[in-house]
Amino acid sequence: MPLPQRKAPRLKGYDYTSPGAYFITICAKNRECLFGSIPPSFVGVDARIDPRADVPVCLTPLGQIVQNHLQSIPGVTAYVVMPNHLHCLIVIPWADGSGPMQASAPTVSQRIRAFKGRVAHEAGAAVFQRSFYDHIVRSEAEYREIYDYILTNPARWAMDKFYTEGENHT
Repeated sequence: MPLPQRKAPRLKGYDYTSPGAYFITICAKNRECLFGSIPPSFVGVDARIDPRADVPVCLTPLGQIVQNHLQSIPGVTAYVVMPNHLHCLIVIPWADGSGPMQASAPTVSQRIRAFKGRVAHEAGAAVFQRSFYDHIVRSEAEYREIYDYILTNPARWAMDKFYTEGENHT
């Protein structure tokens, strides 16, 4: 029986060195909660959390490594490290003629590969799933919506598609 065809994760024919904004999601290996936890009092519908509230993500030492290297990705304008995944916005600015040629600029995939490599090196093991999810941001309004989503993501942890029932939250 033939193996199933893996769907290409990137938009075919799109130049990922193009100026613009990219919404990135990277999952922990096997979606395990390796990066941290959200205190139980902040999890679940019964908590009646205001999504604008500052909900803490208590990072593990590995989560701190992830956050430190995430901050060093060129162009990151917003990010959140969740218990088993992370979200970030990467902005590639318009060339102003003072930097390297556009053809030599790193792609989004190269930036993410370098980030994953630095984290794995410091952690001593691979901690992420093989690929990542990306979304090309197409308008200023969409950028603002995603930016807000990233900042308020911890408040919606129990409703997150990466949340798993019964995981350790402390």
